[in-house]
Amino acid sequence: MTNPTSVASSEPGGVSSSSAPTAQPSTEEKKGESPKATHSSNNKKTRSVTIEVTASGSGQVSYGGSGSHNTAKFEDSWSHTEEIGKSDYYTVSVSGDIFSSDDSQVVSCKLLIDGKVKSEKSATGKYGHAFCSTF
Repeated sequence: MTNPTSVASSEPGGVSSSSAPTAQPSTEEKKGESPKATHSSNNKKTRSVTIEVTASGSGQVSYGGSGSHNTAKFEDSWSHTEEIGKSDYYTVSVSGDIFSSDDSQVVSCKLLIDGKVKSEKSATGKYGHAFCSTF
């Protein structure tokens, strides 16, 4: 029985040589691997998350998910878009200016997943606070 991983030959003068086949897979192996490679690249399931927040004046937003946390201060409105994993959660919290004397402040958040509204909230008052999430 011949070992398929090496080829031995006897050359004139009694010298033997062996060589391993190249690492290139056969055509059949390539065909078998191609769908796996395509499938694994399609397995990178992500979704687009967009945050839209507003405040009647200045506000602060905290946002993130699955281990990340970010904050930003803004005037009137602010938005942010990023890609997250298909099973990742995401939260957004927005508040107005607590040092303002205006008790009629309005804050709002909207969380869109792949362009569709997942959560939308608003709050009023000096200590108004809106919270949106993918839960």
